[in-house]
Amino acid sequence: MKRTIVAGLFGLVVAIITTYRWTNAKPDLLITGIVVDRQSNRELPQVLVTVVGRGKSTTTRDDGSFRISLPSDSPSVVLLRSTKSGYAPYEADVQVPTDGVKLQMQKQ
Repeated sequence: MKRTIVAGLFGLVVAIITTYRWTNAKPDLLITGIVVDRQSNRELPQVLVTVVGRGKSTTTRDDGSFRISLPSDSPSVVLLRSTKSGYAPYEADVQVPTDGVKLQMQKQ
């Protein structure tokens, strides 16, 4: 009987802690955007987009779009670097969060 009560109380405590963490968790910050060719303004697929110094990166989709999620304690401005074979690397300071940043890459 005591074991059942102790086990039940333990389960209740775990549920309360889990719920507290979930409801008080800060949401991730999001950077979304598109990478285009500077001359033609065409979307560039398969571009590596990196948040410099944060260990976060992604590759653009076929339509040139990308999405990077950063922890809520990230700085308010980060440096994005885009790289693709045949193009000069491109860097830009970006506000966090940002929706719809446009990175323009120049052919080498």
